[in-house]
Amino acid sequence: MINKNYKEFNFIDTNEKLVSMSHALERKKYIALDTEFIRTDTFYPKPALIQIYDGFNIYLIDPLPISDFSSFKRLLLNDYILKIMHSSSEDIEVFLHLLDCCPKPLIDTQLAASMVGLDFSISYKRLVKDFLNKDLSKSETRSNWLRRPLDVDQINYAIEDVFWLLDIYLLLNKKLESLGRIDWLKEDCDNLIKKSEMQVDLSLYYTRIKSATRLRPSELNSLREICIWREEKARELDIPRNRVVSDSELISIILNKVNSLDQFFTKKIICSKRINLYAKEILEVLHRASLISEDLFPESLKKKNSSNKKLLNQLRIIVSSVAKAFSIPEALLAPKRDLESLIFSSNPQNQSLLKGWRGKILGPEISKILTKI
Repeated sequence: MINKNYKEFNFIDTNEKLVSMSHALERKKYIALDTEFIRTDTFYPKPALIQIYDGFNIYLIDPLPISDFSSFKRLLLNDYILKIMHSSSEDIEVFLHLLDCCPKPLIDTQLAASMVGLDFSISYKRLVKDFLNKDLSKSETRSNWLRRPLDVDQINYAIEDVFWLLDIYLLLNKKLESLGRIDWLKEDCDNLIKKSEMQVDLSLYYTRIKSATRLRPSELNSLREICIWREEKARELDIPRNRVVSDSELISIILNKVNSLDQFFTKKIICSKRINLYAKEILEVLHRASLISEDLFPESLKKKNSSNKKLLNQLRIIVSSVAKAFSIPEALLAPKRDLESLIFSSNPQNQSLLKGWRGKILGPEISKILTKI
């Protein structure tokens, strides 16, 4: 039985209260979990509030005054407690930054919803309306969650973000069981955690810049090194990477072959304030890049050509047909980036679309296309 009176809640703002709460929850089968954070001018999210609902009690954790999260971290890593979240990727980032861990095992109700045939990336608000006929306010979405004390509207908003989540999970889980797709959800949620826990390879960030396909290997070598520097600088200063140097500015620096401070000013590639802050460092990075042996240059990034576009269209037709047959969104079955990775891969069989539940329902048809290439 789930308690539906959320007028009362437990505000956790000391180490002692957090330990007590963690002990109280350690025998629960599942908990609903959410966070509020601010990330307007920082690289890392600033945790502002953590919400938990166990079906009977609501806990609002204020992370600002708490110094010891060890008991809570053990709770989040407890293999016997299922953590229920909605659209969890940003919340996972919060926990990684705050606690250096991901909540697991994890169930994401947004993924679950798409697997029973609802829209891809469906909102929590719409799920609550469609399943429970409850209207949620989203007026506090952009609220200042770091301000204290929190006002009544903020508290009610924060509570509602977890209060209906267990009901949604139980309803979705029943539908998934009837469809035989519980394993699909577990696989995708486990993969979400694995991806979040992977060590970030800064040397590959240059491949994310769209215009990089225009560059030659020597230019890509310089771009790769500047991207590594930018990622390290953004993390060091805790500011968004584009506040250091934007993607378009990076490309301009490379294409204009900037090699002096004067060129930064004359070509007006970046604003004068950032020239004063970073230009010397950028020039040092470019100089180091020029000393790298040619045999260590990156290969040219593959561009989309008519052949690739034709293959991509063929794959999309297959994806559309299979998605329709299983009544699931195409974006769930085969995201565009995964289709492109498959096309450009030297080892297609190792790509995610040909593994797990996707491989079982997509693999045979896709393999027919790939063998003809």
